[in-house]
Amino acid sequence: MKAPLTLREIRDVEIAAYGVELAVDHPTSGALMLENCHNVQFKGAILRYAKPHTGQARILAVGSDDEGEYCDIELEPGFPKDATFAIAAVVDGLTLLPKTDGGSARFLQSLAGPDQFRLYWKGDPSWKKFPDTSIWPAPGDYLVCRGPGGMMCYAKGSQSCTFEDITIYWGGQFGFYESHSASANRYIRNTITYGPIPPGARMRALVSQSADGLHCGGSIVGPTVEGCLFEGQMDDGVNIHGSFYQIARSRGSIVTMGFPSDFLDAPREYHPDDAIYIYDVRKHTLLARKIVAINETNFVSSRQSRHSRFANYPMRFVDLTLDEEVDVPYDSVAWFPSRCGAGYRINGCTIRNNWSRGFLLKADDGSLTNNIVERTPGAGIVLSTELNWAEAGYSRKVTIEGNTLRSCGFLNVAALGEQAGGLVVTSTGMEGHGHAEIRIRNNTFENIDLTNIIIRHARDVIISDNKFINPLHRTSSTGDIGKPFGIDGQAIIWIDDSERITLSGNQVIKPGPYARSGLSVSTSVEEVTGSLEIPQAGL
Repeated sequence: MKAPLTLREIRDVEIAAYGVELAVDHPTSGALMLENCHNVQFKGAILRYAKPHTGQARILAVGSDDEGEYCDIELEPGFPKDATFAIAAVVDGLTLLPKTDGGSARFLQSLAGPDQFRLYWKGDPSWKKFPDTSIWPAPGDYLVCRGPGGMMCYAKGSQSCTFEDITIYWGGQFGFYESHSASANRYIRNTITYGPIPPGARMRALVSQSADGLHCGGSIVGPTVEGCLFEGQMDDGVNIHGSFYQIARSRGSIVTMGFPSDFLDAPREYHPDDAIYIYDVRKHTLLARKIVAINETNFVSSRQSRHSRFANYPMRFVDLTLDEEVDVPYDSVAWFPSRCGAGYRINGCTIRNNWSRGFLLKADDGSLTNNIVERTPGAGIVLSTELNWAEAGYSRKVTIEGNTLRSCGFLNVAALGEQAGGLVVTSTGMEGHGHAEIRIRNNTFENIDLTNIIIRHARDVIISDNKFINPLHRTSSTGDIGKPFGIDGQAIIWIDDSERITLSGNQVIKPGPYARSGLSVSTSVEEVTGSLEIPQAGL
């Protein structure tokens, strides 16, 4: 990973870059990298590419022919002429806000006009799944897509560093990124936004960058994030996680563990006495062990993994000697709770108008307080393992308090179906009550037209003193996309496969006609205390 401003192995330095603007010309480089630094403070700079990398086009027509569904588009001047629209989305032509998912382009066919193309989709485009045709693309809307680029601000193996008052626009992939066992870094009053009208363009960029605002993979101590504004990015606002590793074999107290050789987030150091969690895919049980020794191995697996992240990449393997014997089948998974970003603190931030979830959190001992999440097409807050992305782990001892979720979850694509809610605690690809001691207190949910809170695969959860304002006033534009996962889309709170859940002091204000129940509990739930009543419509 390249960056024109790279600082390596420096300590105890403050760089005040107020009034400095760094424009990057290289198509895949980032802007700033702190590599193996300690207590470096970088403040005040504007980081951007010399021109936007994300594609942008005006929709001229929508239709279908013998080749399939298509959009006729005209590329906007000032934006890349070679945009592939491989990952595309639609922006409303009047509000300039996210409207619907697009899908992936199958091929582009030139039309008669300059910079005009007919874009055919791979299979049915995403919006065809939604019965609400008002969210379908129409002439006058815009099509946007991801582009190339690196991490604009990258903390690689750095610890106790501070990124403060930084502004990013016309960005690349992630705005802020940390990996290689980074730890205890701080992100204070940073902004990711759209930026001004680019040179030669007639309008501003409709997205700010291609992926997450802040992405933390494999951190030892999670980040402190305060007073940041992230808007317009084409993925999550903040994602904090560790990595799943494949168990290729177990022999007594020795397990052979594999991971893709390109994992940036893999721990570079393993230590005796590190805790390791192993999820048995046969029994759906969780084992906690400690590492006694680590040894390289020449083991090569000839079996095809059922986990796509492990099946499609070259693998590296190590032998781990544990403090107790285990007997787990091939394709079980393991992760290190000390490399998931435990202890994160996120306070007073705003995430808005991005293209996925607001906060996606997968670590212990975290707090999410006094934040605003609005108009995220996916859920506003998610605590979930994601085995399909090889991102760990369960969340334990997490406080979610004083946040406002407004108009979230209005457009969940199929991949987010089991996260079809405003605030979601679940586990993708795993079972059991792995999440524990979650406190959801004094939050405000406004104008959320699908299940406001989902609790699944959890224990010892307290849901107290939350306000649900104007819930479920219209049928979800997602077309009940959570229904295949058993989610009750007409309940304000839905609980499944969990135990010891307590509700108290929650209030529903002006529920809509699609709010059929305040609390819906499946038969797999044990020990629910409290209830949630829906007042008479209009009160």
